[in-house]
Amino acid sequence: MKKSIIRSLAAAFVGISVLSAASAWAKDYAGKFQGADLSAVISHDGDSYTGTIQRGSAAFPLTAKENNDHLEGTFVSGGASFSFIATMDGDQLTLTTDNTPFAMKREPVNPLTDAALAPSSNPLTQGAAPSDNGQTPAPANQNPTGAAAPDGYTVLATTDYGYTMTTEKPAADNAHAALVATFQDLANSFDGHPNIGGAYSDQREPHNGGAAFTAQIHGQNMKGFVACRAGAQGTSVTVLCCRADIPADEMKKLVEPLGQVGGGGGQANLPLNPYEFPDGTGTIGLPEGWQTNASSCNGTVIVTGPANQEIYIGFDVPVYLPDSQAVQMQQQMAAQGMPTQASMLVSPMGSPGQVLTNLMPQISQMSRAQGLATYQVQRIESEKQIQPSMQGAMAAVVVSDLSRTDTNGNTTQLRRLSRIELDPLMQGNFMYASVDLEAPLETFDKDLPVMLEICASLKPNYEVVAGENRQRMDAQNAWFAGEQAAHNTQVSGGEDYIHGQEVDSNIRDRCFADSDEELIFSRTMLDTATGERTSENLGDIDDIVAKLNENDPGRFVEIPLRDELFPAIH
Repeated sequence: MKKSIIRSLAAAFVGISVLSAASAWAKDYAGKFQGADLSAVISHDGDSYTGTIQRGSAAFPLTAKENNDHLEGTFVSGGASFSFIATMDGDQLTLTTDNTPFAMKREPVNPLTDAALAPSSNPLTQGAAPSDNGQTPAPANQNPTGAAAPDGYTVLATTDYGYTMTTEKPAADNAHAALVATFQDLANSFDGHPNIGGAYSDQREPHNGGAAFTAQIHGQNMKGFVACRAGAQGTSVTVLCCRADIPADEMKKLVEPLGQVGGGGGQANLPLNPYEFPDGTGTIGLPEGWQTNASSCNGTVIVTGPANQEIYIGFDVPVYLPDSQAVQMQQQMAAQGMPTQASMLVSPMGSPGQVLTNLMPQISQMSRAQGLATYQVQRIESEKQIQPSMQGAMAAVVVSDLSRTDTNGNTTQLRRLSRIELDPLMQGNFMYASVDLEAPLETFDKDLPVMLEICASLKPNYEVVAGENRQRMDAQNAWFAGEQAAHNTQVSGGEDYIHGQEVDSNIRDRCFADSDEELIFSRTMLDTATGERTSENLGDIDDIVAKLNENDPGRFVEIPLRDELFPAIH
């Protein structure tokens, strides 16, 4: 189970720094769109968009900018501005204004007549020489690139649908310069200028940046992105270019090799020294300077690096819903001044990123009580849903920025990549299971390939793990049986004690009844045939009963007051 989680973790994290650039490529809003009620023409304008919304014969100018996974902007009518939001799903654009959605579909671009539909004013495209458009389109089952990689580029993968390659730009001291140089290198592969959208750069690290693009190669519609990261010298560049209709399994072939370059941040290439867990449950590889004190991989494994890096493998904790019976009992106990379970984690069900944010203050409070470092979530950088390992569960790869404060009050800004899965348990709670990789913000991109390689090196000994689990289960069953026996003994002893108290009380009550009978000097006589009860003088009742029973023996009986009020308990 844990190994499969590690494998899916590595797959999800492969090239994740590079893939952050792909969101712009997947959300290219430039083009012509036609719907039942509206049409629109949208063009790139630097890092913004401009264009026109058409409804009937009326045209409304628009301006917009990207905001995470959607476009936000305004259009003008009669001198007044109205806001809108636009989202893309494949070739469908949905524009929503005043809570009213309008669906439009992107129209195909004729390269002979509409080449100037969305001319890019992005300076990165200036100077890119167009290639000869007169080439014969490549057959659909051939590699649509039809050209060798530019000089200095290393091809990581090539398929019938596209290619992935990488290079170093030693002269580029920032992402902008690297992107300009890269698009100039790629110019001869495209049928004219590429359409660049969603270019970005990292304000904290000038080497980090990227740009999405669409283009045509031999008449085939293409899409792709270029991502830049700090390299060994200058800037490291990764390029992915593929057909617009690429299937998901073919895309995977192009994306997987990105792990070899660590998202543009360099390859790990560090020897790993095997660490054997003392209980024999498996091994994990550790580079020089990295260490772990874990005694088993059948639980949480914590690996620490030489410069504030940390890896948490197998952090699994139950989480209770706020309205669950367990939480309500804890609240009642607290209200009565009784001790409560300090380690209980509480959160409503939500996305993995939301639950992480909810739990972090509680986990930090527990850590503080144990004299450990505390964490605070500054922001959720991104959250990507992935396939969970359990049916009915929810899983995501979450990138978060954190601050960690040690026991001396020193604070470090960190970035963390987490594979988080929320597995349903019983009614009222769920399991929070995560694998977390964190490092200082400024070194995270360089540390990520090393941390991924450490995670991928985990090799559990499943036979030993299964044996440990059986022993643990046997121990739990033995403990449960012992607790049950002790409980039964306690209950039985309590019942015997209570019965003894009842017998003693009964004896006392019967004695008191005898005294009361002497005082009132009367006793009840019962006619067993009719059920009639009469009270007779205590001194005469024996003779009266004997006389009455002469004709009908056993019909009349005496009932002493002790038997009438307090039947004997044995």
